[in-house]
Amino acid sequence: GGYNNSATGEDAAIVGGASNTAGGTAAICLGGDNNTASGKRAIAAGHLAAATHSGAVVFGDATEATVRSSRANQFVVQHTDARKPGGGAWWAPADRRTMAAVEPFTAGLAALKAMKPMRYEHSGGLGVHSEGRKYVGMVAQDLEAIPEAAFMVQQDKVTPTGAASKDPAEQHRVVDPTALTYMLLNAVNDLAARVEALEKENAHLRALRH
Repeated sequence: GGYNNSATGEDAAIVGGASNTAGGTAAICLGGDNNTASGKRAIAAGHLAAATHSGAVVFGDATEATVRSSRANQFVVQHTDARKPGGGAWWAPADRRTMAAVEPFTAGLAALKAMKPMRYEHSGGLGVHSEGRKYVGMVAQDLEAIPEAAFMVQQDKVTPTGAASKDPAEQHRVVDPTALTYMLLNAVNDLAARVEALEKENAHLRALRH
């Protein structure tokens, strides 16, 4: 359905909309306009969404900026807000029976003290615009300089302009802040242990006075 759509990939489909292209095997454009699903089993929807990698799912918004996948099996949303009833964090598989190579995570207070949260706006790289909105977060390059936090930084296979690149120095960086929660937990336990030790020392000194 729709207008000026092209489903050229094997088993590809376009649900509707206009000027959409589904060129990957079993790829699909769900609607909207000017979307591209060229990766195998890729999905694109909305406006100016480009799912160019296998298994990528990309949703564009109403802005005039292309939003692209940068790796296989990636979920990309152009919208500045994501909501779910009840709020809270997303659930994650955590059953010990499904885990391997389990080991203690010890990063905590020292790593947190080295971090410098920043307020910023998006400059338009990779089609992300702030539209006057301010954000709070970490600069990826700053985290890379902290040994205990460098693992939180990942690199996409594209530059900030969206061009494919195999050069790590040019590749766009993203931050996974999940570990911050557990760093804070370790920091609280560390500080609690220090407070307990100081309280015991203080009690001992008081006892000596009497």
